[in-house]
Amino acid sequence: MYLFDHDHPNHGVTHLDAGKMTREQLIAWLKWNDHNGVYDDEQSLREFGEVITYENALEHVLRQIEE
Repeated sequence: MYLFDHDHPNHGVTHLDAGKMTREQLIAWLKWNDHNGVYDDEQSLREFGEVITYENALEHVLRQIEE
């Protein structure tokens, strides 16, 4: 997992914060937090044949916040 800058605005996102984010914001957070992940629509379509849903993105963010 990527070690992030503690001064970055994405650092310290809580479960409550994540629940208020849009799909696009969740994907941006996931890409910031996990540079090796496949989250954006273009990559996701190429790799898996579908895009990540809001629900899946939220689930991934919540899981990564807990790690």
